Amino acid sequence: MYRQILVHNDDQDFQRILWRKEPELPIEEYQLTTVTYGLASAPYLAIRVLHQLVHDEGKQYPFASHVILENTYVDDILSGAEDVDQGREKINELNQLLKAGGFELQKWTSSHPETLVDISRNHQEIAMHLNLDQSPFLRALGLAWRPDIDAFAFSPQIHQTRDNFTKRKVLSQTAQLFDPLGWLSPITIRAKIFMQELWALGFDWDEPLSASLSSRWIDFLQDLQGISAITIPRRIGSSSASLGIEIHGFADASRSALGAVIYARTYINTHEVRVSLVSAKTKVAPLKKPSVNCPSLSPRPEENIHLEERKGLSTHIATAKPLQIWDLVVCYLKLSTLLKVTSLSKRAANRFLAKTTSNRVNTSITVGPISTLELSDAQLFWTKVTQQAYFAEEIRQIETSSSLTRSHPLSRLTPFIDSNGFLRVGGRLNHSLLSYDEKHPFILPRESSFSTLIIDHHHRLTLHGGPQLTLATI
Repeated sequence: MYRQILVHNDDQDFQRILWRKEPELPIEEYQLTTVTYGLASAPYLAIRVLHQLVHDEGKQYPFASHVILENTYVDDILSGAEDVDQGREKINELNQLLKAGGFELQKWTSSHPETLVDISRNHQEIAMHLNLDQSPFLRALGLAWRPDIDAFAFSPQIHQTRDNFTKRKVLSQTAQLFDPLGWLSPITIRAKIFMQELWALGFDWDEPLSASLSSRWIDFLQDLQGISAITIPRRIGSSSASLGIEIHGFADASRSALGAVIYARTYINTHEVRVSLVSAKTKVAPLKKPSVNCPSLSPRPEENIHLEERKGLSTHIATAKPLQIWDLVVCYLKLSTLLKVTSLSKRAANRFLAKTTSNRVNTSITVGPISTLELSDAQLFWTKVTQQAYFAEEIRQIETSSSLTRSHPLSRLTPFIDSNGFLRVGGRLNHSLLSYDEKHPFILPRESSFSTLIIDHHHRLTLHGGPQLTLATI
């Protein structure tokens, strides 16, 4: 396909090569005039040319245009049809459209041979056979497809040897399990867990495994021979006549691994429903198990914080010995989770207080989904709690004398306390046209767990942006 695409004259000069047929001949300089294999841009150029072909000629071929735009991967086309007649029409349109661009399609195949009656035998793909049951199969993007039953199949290609097993050999054999959509996840995860175990035991790459480990790996390879009996239907049942389709996802985890799977539930008609495996994914659990502190109602002192200065940035931090603070803030890894739990806790507290004072439940208390106002109130709650824990002395000084001493680390921020009791940054921005929160941001300690959650939250919002972008978003 690449050699059918001519490179513009202005760009051919960037595809120079040196060549000579015999060592004694002088070196000659050539320019490659077509898209060249191995270049990083080659796949993009091939796909872009096909899209341009659809743009230029596709109006006459609606079926083919859709197939090229949606069902083509570089030079492989995988599509389907609802019946034989539609399949033949698609084949005809694809041939006509691609011929307009100088492309001739080869290796046609179908689960229904009658759709290929207009294709010469020279242009049809010849099916190979699997090792065990001798069923015909074809390769489609690295997967084995059995056109006789229109399903994907698997053939174990791992060869067992009598040599000693090593970590290098185990990794090599594991990598041969090509399963891009995770259909063999319950099987391949066993190999991943075994490989992780070898790392944990400290085996070198070429160090022979112990007898027990080798025996376990041999048992796995023997069990692997049974995957040739597994088939995955290619078609999930969706068509113009189907009543609808649902996507169902499931996930689970253990101490050894994590897994997720997606199924498609297709309503063929009012009496028939088809459930099909779409994809799955597994991952071994980390060797270092994370520890999570459980929330309690008893306060917990946090560590001291230290002054950090960075050129060009105003870091709103200071050295202080914090008071005790509710350790709910250290029990969650995401700011959104902390704010939701806090909002629900405040709801419960308000309900209990209302029932205590009136001896009956107050029906006016908020119910239903958590509102943005509640989340905002929860963030303000933790802001004030954190400030009172870390800056209690500073707040007391500002309330009594309106300012801090010049030697205090926070004095350069000209801190003040607003009408709601929050410690904010002062300064000349007070006369700018920015909003109040932009002119006077809250002051938070650097090493507070709440500050860490805020930074992490905005770092994720900016798609893992750098320090400048994250700080600007905060």
